[in-house]
Amino acid sequence: MSNLGAPGWFGMGTGSPVAGAKFIEKFAKGRRWAHLDIAGTGWASRRSSPSGPGATGFGVALLDRWADLVTEA
Repeated sequence: MSNLGAPGWFGMGTGSPVAGAKFIEKFAKGRRWAHLDIAGTGWASRRSSPSGPGATGFGVALLDRWADLVTEA
């Protein structure tokens, strides 16, 4: 599993919606983008969880489906 979404310069447990948005902004290069801070809604502390330790990404599948529906309209 990649640690790209949790770069060392944020430190453990000190991330914030603003820090996440600033991280994404670096790669947006003037394109329109949105940051939805959903990682905090599900956090696994054990390796035995289906997603491994760390953010579970809870809600991502729902958001993906919503985006599909919106673009079909």
